[in-house]
Amino acid sequence: MRHYSIQEWDKIAISDRSSGHSLSRADSEVLERLVEEIAPQAGLQGRNILQCGYSHLTAQQVVGVVQTSEFALEILPKIGGQDARDLRKNLVHMLIVTTGLDVAEGPGTTLSAQNTDLLECVIGFLLREMAALVRQGLATGYIGYSDDLAMLRGSLNVSRQFTKFAVNPSRVSCQFDELSKDIPINQFLKLALVKLKRLACSFENKKLLVQLEHAFADVSLVDRRAIRPGSIELDRRFLHYSNALKLAQLVLDSCYQTTSFGNYAGMSLLFEMNTLFEAYVAKLAHSVAATIGRRAKTQSPHRYLARDAQGLPAFKMIPDITVWEGERCDMVIDTKWKVIQTSSFSGSIASNIASSDVYQMLAYSEGYQPRRLVLLYPHDEKLEGAPGLRTSFNLPGGGAALEIWTLDVNQLNLVPQQLRRLIEN
Repeated sequence: MRHYSIQEWDKIAISDRSSGHSLSRADSEVLERLVEEIAPQAGLQGRNILQCGYSHLTAQQVVGVVQTSEFALEILPKIGGQDARDLRKNLVHMLIVTTGLDVAEGPGTTLSAQNTDLLECVIGFLLREMAALVRQGLATGYIGYSDDLAMLRGSLNVSRQFTKFAVNPSRVSCQFDELSKDIPINQFLKLALVKLKRLACSFENKKLLVQLEHAFADVSLVDRRAIRPGSIELDRRFLHYSNALKLAQLVLDSCYQTTSFGNYAGMSLLFEMNTLFEAYVAKLAHSVAATIGRRAKTQSPHRYLARDAQGLPAFKMIPDITVWEGERCDMVIDTKWKVIQTSSFSGSIASNIASSDVYQMLAYSEGYQPRRLVLLYPHDEKLEGAPGLRTSFNLPGGGAALEIWTLDVNQLNLVPQQLRRLIEN
């Protein structure tokens, strides 16, 4: 399989023949058709994922993998100063945090050694979680059966016994329960296992798949529509399944994006980087705020900026993150996955901040009356100075000043400390 890897907003050339640095024209045409078909089902537009021209293809602000049976295109976050392996490791770590996986040391110990694409990393992580479950012993549960036996087992099926065997008592119609691995939680994992068999490319992952197929041989393969992870109760017996279930759902959720045409079959695992950055910061802000006696809320509470002539509320406001001290809104944080740099003409970063973002914060100031307003961006290596508070602007009305902060996402283990400084400031 041919592999291509680029960063968001980067270009990859299109030529008559494929190479490590260019797509073949045939691959680019297939990719363009795939993206157009995938995008609406993923809640995006094709041009929000890739822009396809005659001589080159340009990635947008969506990261992940688009894969066919012949080739895979990986799009990684544009974080300066990191190679593809570190970018991939950080992206997977952000996914782990936002999906709530319980991983003590993060992906650094298990994924950084893999020189493969993002999809292969996620597959490997899920397979290792499933292998750990097999080593502990797959969960079992009692399943009801009905059978005609020579001796009574369980309880007697009276109606069947006195209709079918009324004149032949040599058989007994029985109803009984039997301990089995063939329960919904294992069936859901087997669905993921079957899908991974078609997607895995690395030798290590394929070897694990063969071992797991044998371990799940007694588990039925059911229709995806017949079982949903939300219908599975994670009681004390199944808490150790939590990681595997979340990863399996991540993989299976790409099923609705699967497309087929001609001789190609494709799938995607895509994430809008602005949404992922917001979810990642919000998840960490909740835990950091709790350690200092405050509460963080994500996209809540909703308030309205105005009322119409009938007195009905209008223009709903939905901030990314609010931090509360008691019943008072202490701060509003709005995350932006954009690169801001100091202007070479004015020496200010104001020219790099969108006016619409400032207007939005002005509305939050009016609606929430916070003590602080923060626009939070990823730190860029070209930005002089350390990450943190870059500058502030006084807004009209005498309310909170608008603070511009940057967050260093090159070293994700330091992000909680950076957020603590931001919230405590």
